[in-house]
Amino acid sequence: MSAYTEKMVEQLRNKAEGWNYETATSFAQSNGLSVRSVISKIKSEKLEYIPKVKAISTGGDKITKADIVAALAKSLGIHVDTIDGLAKADSRSLNYLIKAIGSLLEK
Repeated sequence: MSAYTEKMVEQLRNKAEGWNYETATSFAQSNGLSVRSVISKIKSEKLEYIPKVKAISTGGDKITKADIVAALAKSLGIHVDTIDGLAKADSRSLNYLIKAIGSLLEK
């Protein structure tokens, strides 16, 4: 049994401008469907669908956790080998730690 009535399928087919993520989301919300389901139905009906633009990495310098640990060691005036185990911590925690230490050193 399909979640789509003939009226809903007709609405999908009669949309003149084509479909994108925002219009599929609106249709899904107004008809009690998931966005993924609506997009799949649009594609199965061979209707025009323009997907969301994916964010592309700028290719800028990547800061590794090892770089953050090295910066921490430098700011504390200690050898990096004494805290190299911190490289296993998540990046968010390391960035928070470096900001907290920076705040303490400013005082």
